[in-house]
Amino acid sequence: LRGGGLQAAQASEVAIPHFLAASISAATVGRQEQLARNVQRLIAMTLASGVFSGLRAAAFTNFNRHMVRRMRLALYSTLLRQDVAFFDDQLVGDLTSRLGADCQAAGLTVGSDLNIMLRHALQLLSAERRGTPRHRGRSQCGGGGDPVAGPGGEGLWHGEQGSRQAPLQRIVHVGSRRCVANGLWACAGNTIYNATQVAALVMGGGAVMAGHIAPEQLTRVILYVEWVVRNMWCVGTHWAGLMDAVGSCHRVFQLLDLPHSHQFTKGSGRILPSLQGKLEIRNLSFSYPTRPQSPVLDGFNLTIHPGERVALVGRNGSGKSTLLALLQRLYDPTEGQVLIDGVPLPEMDIAWLRRHIGVVSQEPCLFSTDVASNIAYGSSEELSHEDIRRAATLANVHQFVSGLPQGYDTVVDNARLSGGQKQRIAIARALVRDPTLLFLDEPTSALDAESEHYVQRALDEAIHGDADAHGSRRRTIIVIAHRLSTIRSADRIVVIAAGRIVEAGTHEQLMERNGEYVRLHARHVAAC
Repeated sequence: LRGGGLQAAQASEVAIPHFLAASISAATVGRQEQLARNVQRLIAMTLASGVFSGLRAAAFTNFNRHMVRRMRLALYSTLLRQDVAFFDDQLVGDLTSRLGADCQAAGLTVGSDLNIMLRHALQLLSAERRGTPRHRGRSQCGGGGDPVAGPGGEGLWHGEQGSRQAPLQRIVHVGSRRCVANGLWACAGNTIYNATQVAALVMGGGAVMAGHIAPEQLTRVILYVEWVVRNMWCVGTHWAGLMDAVGSCHRVFQLLDLPHSHQFTKGSGRILPSLQGKLEIRNLSFSYPTRPQSPVLDGFNLTIHPGERVALVGRNGSGKSTLLALLQRLYDPTEGQVLIDGVPLPEMDIAWLRRHIGVVSQEPCLFSTDVASNIAYGSSEELSHEDIRRAATLANVHQFVSGLPQGYDTVVDNARLSGGQKQRIAIARALVRDPTLLFLDEPTSALDAESEHYVQRALDEAIHGDADAHGSRRRTIIVIAHRLSTIRSADRIVVIAAGRIVEAGTHEQLMERNGEYVRLHARHVAAC
C-alpha cells in the first residue's frame, strides 16, 4: 500500500503540468475538443493525486505509529532488565527523553519527513524522465535549480531556574543565530525559486524566438522547472529533520544495545522447595558504583534466624538501607556474601526470591488505578477480593477505603491520598503476598503525628500478626525505625555505625551497656 500509493500519487502529480500545458496550447489555438479532453484528464489526475496522497499519508502514519510503539516497548523492556546500579549513573530526564521525545522523533521522520522526501525525489525523477525525451531544449532551460541544503537543527539548552546568567546568554545567542540562519535560508530559497523561473523564461523565450522549440513546449518547461525547484526545496527543508532523527535513533539504539542483567535470565538460579527465612551475612563490604572510594558497609557480619524480628538502628548514612538493598540483590556486594537458607544469594532465582519478599519503603508510590489494583500490584499470583481485603484490614486500610465513593474500586494516585493513607496501602501491598521476608525501611519517617499513629498500628499488626495456629512465627522481619515502641518490641536490636555492627542485643541489654544505643535513644527522646 505504501509503495503503490507513493508511486500512483507521484505519477498523477507529475502528469498535471503536462496536461496543463497542453490545455493552454489548445485554448490558445481554439481546439475545443482537445481542450475538453485535457481538462477531463486534469480533473482525473487531480482526483487521483488526492486519493493516492491520502492513502500514502495514512499508510506512513500507521507505520509510524507501530514503529514508535515497538521502539518504546523494546526500550522499556531493556531498561527494566538493567541492574539498579545502572540507574544510579543515569538522569531520569535523559531516560524519559529517550522513551518519549527520541522515539517520537524517529517515528515522525518516517511518517512525515521521509514520506515527503521520497515523494519529492520520485517526482524529480519522473519529471526529468517525462521532460527530457520530448523536449531537447529542456536542458537549456532547466539548469538553474541546484538543491540547497537545509539549516541544521540547533541543540536545545536547558538551564535551571536561578542558575548563572552565562548559560542563559548562550541560549539567547544560539536562538539569535538560528533566527539569522532561518532568515538566510528563506531568502536564498525564494531567490533561487524565482530566479530559476526567470532564467527558464529568458532562455526558453530565446529558444522560441530562434525556432528551436514551440510555445507549448516553453509553457511545459516553465511548469516543470517550477516543479523541480519546489521539490528540491522540500527535500532540503526536511533533510534537517531527518538528520535530527538520525541522532535520536542513535541515542535510542545506544540503550537498546545494552546487555540485560544476568539476574533476569530465566532458569539461571535455584528455586528452593520452601523458604524458611534464615539470613546470613558474612564479611560483607560494599561501595556504590558511583562512589567506589567511599565504603558504605565494611566487614559486616550478621545472622538472622527464621521468624526473628530484628531492628536496625544507627545514624543517617550508617548503611541500614543499603543492607536491605543488598538483601534484595538490588546490588552485588564488593566483598563477602549473603546466604538465604544456606544458599548464596547469587545462586538463587532472583524472581522467585523476590516473590517471597515484602518491602515497605520511606516514600510509597501509588499508581493511577483503583485501590484494589494498587494493593495487588506486583503479585505474581491471582488474588481474590478476599485476599486483598484481608491484607487491607491487617494494614489498617479497610476502614478509610470503605468510606471512599467506590470503595476498593475508587481510582487513586499519589495526589489524592494523604501520606499516612498511601503508606498503609503500601503496607497492604507488601502483606498481600504473605512474604516470608518483610523489610520495613523507616516507613513513618516522613509522616505527621496523626498519620504516624495509624501507620504504626498497621506496622504493629504486620510485625505481631504473623503467627500461625501453633503460635510459631512464619515471617522474618527486619525493620529500620526510629519509633521506640517498634524498636523495643524487636527480638534483637542491631546498632550500626560506619558500616559495622557496634552493638547488638535487646533494648534492656543495650540500655545497660551505656553505649551508642543509649546516645541514640537519648537523642530520640529529646527530639520528642
